Amino acid sequence: MTRIVPPSELVAEKLGEIYFGKPAARRATQGLRLWRVAVAAPAVLLGLMAMTWWVARVAWRAQRPTLIVADFDQGMSAVGRSGGVGAWLGHPEDRTQNCRILWDSAHGRGGTGGALRIEYDVEADGPALTGVWLTPPMERNRWHGYDTLQFGLRADEQQGASSTFAVVLRSSHHRVHYEMHGVTPAWREFSVPLGELHGEAPQEILWLFEDHAVTQRAGVVYLDDVQLRHGRFRRPVVPTRREG
Repeated sequence: MTRIVPPSELVAEKLGEIYFGKPAARRATQGLRLWRVAVAAPAVLLGLMAMTWWVARVAWRAQRPTLIVADFDQGMSAVGRSGGVGAWLGHPEDRTQNCRILWDSAHGRGGTGGALRIEYDVEADGPALTGVWLTPPMERNRWHGYDTLQFGLRADEQQGASSTFAVVLRSSHHRVHYEMHGVTPAWREFSVPLGELHGEAPQEILWLFEDHAVTQRAGVVYLDDVQLRHGRFRRPVVPTRREG
């Protein structure tokens, strides 16, 4: 098999013949070849190391377990000692709008445990905004490596609810508002990306019903299985982002 000699080796060999004779030229050519191998080997090794690290990282993320934020199986205290959950009123001085939360042991997702029952009413005289706040219970560094907040939500079969709602994530330096669509009487899994927080853990999560954004101004929904996942952000649960 004919070997193609690189131009750099030809130049080195010709210069060696001119100044030092043919034996020296051969030694110079061999030295150049060894130098090329010595330079290329570390680069190849680094490339293999980088590829191995990337494959290991992907495999680790794929096997990382779900991290439960709140499952409400044992009541609202399931949020944890360092976390909390409560009703939120955007205009508490207006008594014509309201939000109430209850633990419901009969409507847990999957027919087991319990769920958080949210009774909202934005049928008000003025601007109305109500909902639920949740303070995550775990240490903030445990959010590292997760890219999706996921939860189950459905409307009450008898009283119904808006097919739209909003989710707000608040961290130390960021606030992101997402408009969600597709609430039905059947449980549905919703996902919210955490990337807009730029690595910060949310200090508060809000589920909101605003008078001009809902399709039904008074209703009942159930919330369950609030958790962190990795790589689970996908359609058809992609929310619409809104600043503010």
